[in-house]
Amino acid sequence: MIAKMPALAAVKTAIIDDCKSKATAKDPDAYCACGAAVTFGFWGADEGMRTRLATYVNDPSATPATDFVKYQGPELFDGVCQDAGN
Repeated sequence: MIAKMPALAAVKTAIIDDCKSKATAKDPDAYCACGAAVTFGFWGADEGMRTRLATYVNDPSATPATDFVKYQGPELFDGVCQDAGN
């Protein structure tokens, strides 16, 4: 997804940075990379988030990438990423 829409790289970075500021995992880098992947996956199923992301991709300057972390954080992916051993 990020390869097709490079503007999303800033959103991924914002998710990872937010995650690392809250993570208690033994390997925060792996845990937060997992978290970003899971978050993007779940957002694909969320009609509201797909609309927000499409708006952002069309005009990344209008919405800071960090605005996306207010919608979901580690509570969204903690179980999946902890179960994956991260």
